[in-house]
Amino acid sequence: MNRKSFTMVELLVVIAVITILAGMLLPALAKARSTAIRIKCIGNLKQLGLVFNHYADVYNEWLPARWVSENYSGNHHGTYGYSWIDLLSYSGLVKYENFSVRINPKNILSCPAASKGTGSTNFGLNTTLRIQYMNASAQSRGVWKGADDFLKRHTVRNPSSVAMIGDCNETTYQIDASQAQDDIYPLAANFSRHDSSLNMLFIDAHVENMRKNKVLYWATTAIRFSKPWFY
Repeated sequence: MNRKSFTMVELLVVIAVITILAGMLLPALAKARSTAIRIKCIGNLKQLGLVFNHYADVYNEWLPARWVSENYSGNHHGTYGYSWIDLLSYSGLVKYENFSVRINPKNILSCPAASKGTGSTNFGLNTTLRIQYMNASAQSRGVWKGADDFLKRHTVRNPSSVAMIGDCNETTYQIDASQAQDDIYPLAANFSRHDSSLNMLFIDAHVENMRKNKVLYWATTAIRFSKPWFY
């Protein structure tokens, strides 16, 4: 029995149909992958929210600060000190290599959409969560530097509207990291991982996926004296 073979035209038609179907499916698969990564990122932030709120439960409502300096009287800009991720490395919770933190996108300290490498954590604390100055003189006198004082959780008037942690840049830094690399505000926030949006954890431990225009709108009034930056 003779079997009719494909003609060149028929073969080209089959290839064209496969190409069209692939073109229709690939964007859907890419979108599904992006959604899965965003959900994983949100899950990481929710776990960090539990950690930070547990810290506040244990330590009399105090929230962790995003920067600690050894200099009580000086200004944190250009002052030798430690970001929150530095302190985690010194405690042995994250790996430290060549004066930089080794970030693994698979752990909760990192967004899974971020690239693996050496640098700051790609989650940053809200810059208004205060700088803490720590030295013997300040502690013995029981005084702190006014606006850069500690912050207690119960003093936040609207915990569901005040940011705590969110996607930020992955810039490599040394121990004296600049706040632009550790903090989450429009100049350092990273909107590229989740289709022009970022994930943000709030003081009350809920997480929102926020579009860039919403974050920038919130941040334009009176030197960011508005949600989600100030309490």
